[in-house]
Amino acid sequence: MRNRTALTLLITALLAGCSGGGDSADSGTDPEASVAAETTANASGEAAARGAADVEAPGQVNQPPTGDTDRKIVRNGTLRILVDDVEESFDEIMAMTETSRGYVEQANLTPPRDGGRKGRGRLVLRVPADDVDAIMGDIEDLAVQVVESTLSAEDRTGQYVDLESRLTTLQSARDELRALLTEIRERPDATAGQILEVLSEVTAVETQIEQIQGRLANIDDLVAFATVTVQLRTAQGTAPLVDESWAPGATARDSGRDLVERLQGLTDIVIRIGIGVVPILLIVLAVPALILWLVVRARRPRGDAEPIGPLSPSVGGRAPANPASDESGGDQPS
Repeated sequence: MRNRTALTLLITALLAGCSGGGDSADSGTDPEASVAAETTANASGEAAARGAADVEAPGQVNQPPTGDTDRKIVRNGTLRILVDDVEESFDEIMAMTETSRGYVEQANLTPPRDGGRKGRGRLVLRVPADDVDAIMGDIEDLAVQVVESTLSAEDRTGQYVDLESRLTTLQSARDELRALLTEIRERPDATAGQILEVLSEVTAVETQIEQIQGRLANIDDLVAFATVTVQLRTAQGTAPLVDESWAPGATARDSGRDLVERLQGLTDIVIRIGIGVVPILLIVLAVPALILWLVVRARRPRGDAEPIGPLSPSVGGRAPANPASDESGGDQPS
């Protein structure tokens, strides 16, 4: 973007110089026009040089800040503590933060359940960086046990100096562009395209300036106010052995009520199944069962019929001979 800005300005200056030269040739030697063109070219050349100087060469490393530069140190702390009463400690930490000219960025509190002291809380504090050690120490004094306590520092000086350098360069380029825009508008032969081109570059540079100013303001805020995250939990040893709100009779009544409700629900389910489902199943299964029974009965083998008695001679069979009797009916030998 910066190379493009410098190149655009340089081309605009050359075009202005050429147009000024053509006017002088047509109207004769005009010293004032020559001086104006030369002034425009000089202003454009300075803007181009400053814009080109703002472009970092590939692989260039930012110069370390000198000893006279104020260090930009961002400090972040974390505290995890166990307390006797979460609600009371939560309120004390908030009051402590406001007293130290800080503010609470986030606050979440889970109240105790059923009157017990088993709540928990979380706070994100923004406190003056110079007082962060003392404030963290005061918070630790509220704890029965400190589970975790950390404090880190991050040096943002190099980033800050680099942003300031870029901001100065962009502001200088913006001023030169504004001066050039004024000169172009004052020319009688200036075109709308030239004015809009320079005005577009001015807008682009001002946008970059605002972005860098926002980043610088963010770093200043982080440096001025340290961020401390505090997590609170109830110490297990401080919880009462028997909760004061414990009522066995109420628990028994609630359990009996729950049992009755479940039995009622189960009875309702059985009734619905017996009335609405069983008859349908019987109707659906009756026909296949009947068909199956008929098929099985048809395929079952039948047994042979047993003889009722000896065949009679009248039926067509001959009666068996009696060896003890004579066909003629005579007397048998003695």
